[in-house]
Amino acid sequence: MKNIRNTTIAALSAFAILLFPGCENSNILTESDSKHQTEKTSVSVVRDTFNEEIEALRTEKFDNISFENLKTYSFPDVSEITTYKISRYEFGNGLTSEQFFENFVTYCDYFAPGKLSKEEIAEKTIVQGDFESGESYYNYKQFLELAQTDDLSIHYISLEISDLYLAYFGHGPYWYIDDTLIKHYKRDAENPPRSPMSVSMIDDDHPIVYYTENTDSTEVYALADGEISIADAAKKVNALLADIAKQCDDDMCEIGVCAVKVIDIGEGCFGYYFTITPVVDGIRYAYPYTASDDGGAYFFEEQDGYGDIGDHAVMIETGKLHSLTNSHGWKDKTPVGVYDSIVPLKTAAENASKLLSGQMGFKARSVTLVYDLKGDSDDLVPCWRFVLESSLNHNKIYHVYVNALTGEARVKAVQGVE
Repeated sequence: MKNIRNTTIAALSAFAILLFPGCENSNILTESDSKHQTEKTSVSVVRDTFNEEIEALRTEKFDNISFENLKTYSFPDVSEITTYKISRYEFGNGLTSEQFFENFVTYCDYFAPGKLSKEEIAEKTIVQGDFESGESYYNYKQFLELAQTDDLSIHYISLEISDLYLAYFGHGPYWYIDDTLIKHYKRDAENPPRSPMSVSMIDDDHPIVYYTENTDSTEVYALADGEISIADAAKKVNALLADIAKQCDDDMCEIGVCAVKVIDIGEGCFGYYFTITPVVDGIRYAYPYTASDDGGAYFFEEQDGYGDIGDHAVMIETGKLHSLTNSHGWKDKTPVGVYDSIVPLKTAAENASKLLSGQMGFKARSVTLVYDLKGDSDDLVPCWRFVLESSLNHNKIYHVYVNALTGEARVKAVQGVE
């Protein structure tokens, strides 16, 4: 039992590190220190003329950025934008131990209806009570016995049995994976996964064959049980995520699909690996770019605010959710201001170009409007997100963010390809 306990604590410590990505900031990245343009245009006008502005941008001559071959661009269907002050989750989310366990049972029943009784779940769970002290309890029944004499609360609970691998931190499922995905995972005999919840479907045996941030793409791929378009698959996953959020009153943040990687799972079949992120008022939160044209995965060399590779959902049979991670989000958000005008796209592009003045040329891959945190604060603000490829080094990707209210520009992250 001691080895199990140590393994559990080590795994949970890793989970704890990844639980709240986006809250660290560094000073290693570039930020605009010159005057930036703050010209404003009505949000409605920016929305309605966005495609025209994109086409105009393709012919603009900037010293260091070309938009000629821009692949992905999107603007949300909004006419005004609200800024927010957010508050973060704490471990356990303030739930009583009883409510924490009841919620976990609800999620178990959702993903595997009738698989286990509440009593069986109580016997098979692994409960983490206090990350700071490292205290761990083998199951919920034992936790209840210990809680009678100590002031304990649940911070984490997980279950790993056949066809149900589930972890919960108190604000929606933190990690879920099922046997269908496990069966399609090509195991490395020399380096097998530590547990089902450490399985990644992005590796040499499951290469990325296509990547898009256009969640309305009509591209169609054959999954394990039939064909489905990227658009229909993304809509289904968004509906499933919304349904999961309704299961428990635990303040699960609204999340949705923002990008799709198509992975080869063998035998002429593919799977959809969706990057998912919080969605606020129909606007996606900042998310990383994690795929190259040749299927490589980008890792962060420098970053200011991104987590690991973003949360994900996996579909390998049409219309089904086979894996999910949910580490992003916020417990609460308080409105601060409402804006009906923002820095227009061309101005934002000019400010991004000025920021990179004197540096090597870039080719734009993606332009979107997203929410991001302002500096090291908890202020959620709209930003123009430019994903730029180095013209001289195609294995370098730069993320430039321009505050859509102030025009301030910064390099949020630099990625290199594996």
